[in-house]
Amino acid sequence: MNSRLLAVFAVVLLLGAVIAGYLGYKVSTSGGVSTPKAETSASPADGKGKVAVAIASRDILAGTEMKEQDFYLEYLRQSPPGSYAAIKPLVGIKPWIDIKAGTVVTTAHTQPGGQLARLIRADERAVAIGVDEVVGGGGYVAPGDYVDVLVFIPADKANDVPESAQVVLPALRVLSYGTRMSRGGESENDEKKKSDEGRAPRTAVLAVPEKFTTRLMLASNAGSLRLAVRSAEAGFGQRYESGQSAESIVNSEMRNLIALSSLSPGSGKKASLAAAVRSPDREPAVTIYRGKDIQRVMQ
Repeated sequence: MNSRLLAVFAVVLLLGAVIAGYLGYKVSTSGGVSTPKAETSASPADGKGKVAVAIASRDILAGTEMKEQDFYLEYLRQSPPGSYAAIKPLVGIKPWIDIKAGTVVTTAHTQPGGQLARLIRADERAVAIGVDEVVGGGGYVAPGDYVDVLVFIPADKANDVPESAQVVLPALRVLSYGTRMSRGGESENDEKKKSDEGRAPRTAVLAVPEKFTTRLMLASNAGSLRLAVRSAEAGFGQRYESGQSAESIVNSEMRNLIALSSLSPGSGKKASLAAAVRSPDREPAVTIYRGKDIQRVMQ
C-alpha cells in the first residue's frame, strides 16, 4: 500500500514539473518583442518622432549658388533655431557667408545682415548704451524685457540749478543685455560667451523707433541713464507681435517728457521759445538759466 502511494505521488510530481515547464516556456515566448519594435520606430532612418534638418554635404563658398546635391537631411530630436526642414527652399540661394561641410544650414547663412539686424523692423534702430548693475536694474534686465529709459541730470550749484530726473523714452524693447540676445538671436560666438561668464554686462542694446534715436543720444549726453523694467503683464510684447509698431507703443506711453531743446547743449533762448510754441499742450515747464543759455525742463 505504501509503495503504491509513493508511485502515485511521484507521478503527480512529474506531471507538475511538466506543466510548470510548459507554462514557463509560453510566458517567455509571448509578448516579449515589443521593446525592439519601439526602438526601431524611433530610429533616424525613418525620422518618426524627430524633425528633419538640412545639413551641408560639402564646403559651400559665400556667393555660390547652392544646389540640391549640396545638402542632405538629418533627423534630430529638436531643430536648431533658424534651420531648414527641407532642401528645396535652399536651392538657388547664394549664402552670405561660407558654410562648412557638416554644418546645419540656418538663416544666418542665407539671409543678409547680422543678428541684431534680423531682430528689428525697418522703422527701428538698434542702439547700445553703457550699463552696470545700477543702470541695468541690478543686473536682472533680460533680453525681451520692455524698459523705460530715465535720465538723471545732476545739480549745477554754480547756477543754482537743482538736480532732476525724467523719463526720456518709455517701453523700449531690450534686444540684448551683455552677451545674451532675445528670441531669434543665434549663438554665433560661444567662446566669447564663455569668456564673459561671471563678468557684469557693460552694454545693453535697445530697439528704438527711428524717430526717437536722437532723443536717446541727447539724453545720454545730458546726464546718466537708468533702465526701469516694465511689467510683463503690460502686454507690450503681445502688442508688438500682433503688428503694432514700436513708435505707436512709445507714443502711447509718453507722458511729461523732457523737451528736446532742453537736452541740446548750448540751446539758446530762441530755440527754447520755439520748442514751447511747438508744444502748447505740454504741462508748464521750469526755465533754467545757465549764464547766457536758457533751458526749459518739463515738470
